[in-house]
Amino acid sequence: MPKDFFKKALETKPGQYFTLKNANIDIHNVALVAMDYTGITNADSIYPVLGTAALETCMGVALYNKKTKTLAVNHGYSHYMDRDFLEMLSKVRGSSNDLVEMHVIGGVKGDDLPMDTLAKAIFSQPNVILKTFDIMRKSHPSAFAIDARNGRLIRGSDNTKKRGLERDYFLDAHCFPDDGFPYDDKNYMYFTAQQHSKSPSKIP
Repeated sequence: MPKDFFKKALETKPGQYFTLKNANIDIHNVALVAMDYTGITNADSIYPVLGTAALETCMGVALYNKKTKTLAVNHGYSHYMDRDFLEMLSKVRGSSNDLVEMHVIGGVKGDDLPMDTLAKAIFSQPNVILKTFDIMRKSHPSAFAIDARNGRLIRGSDNTKKRGLERDYFLDAHCFPDDGFPYDDKNYMYFTAQQHSKSPSKIP
């Protein structure tokens, strides 16, 4: 029956978020992925904290392999998220026995059908643990990140109103893609390789 998988996903408890301060994060180690892009990083990268922002209508999906400490974050539109999820999973999963934690954040009302398709894709995969499904919740943040070193889920800073922003954000984090950072034909960026030739751009 349509929406059954979506209802099951909504039974997931709201995400347990750290703040930047509580998570002891240096903002210069945070990289934000732009809309329609996916980032891959790990604990050894100079950007071990990977996230995205401006999730008022889009969705952010994060997959974290606890064993290899590999992390993928995608910012996209719900109608394509099931396809993106499976592609991301192939990049993050080391072996079929590795546990992969998943966080889904954002979205708006009215997207029940594609959400159900995504939820069905999630529950059909072995060893994928849905940790967060903050979809259409009033309290879901518009910016989040994951620390690949420990898997902590971090929400955007609450101090952004002091800088004239009405939504939470990661002020002064690096925003990608920039002119010097390569991405492939599927809009994947690999922060593990660190091949960019220029200094990353910063959010003003």
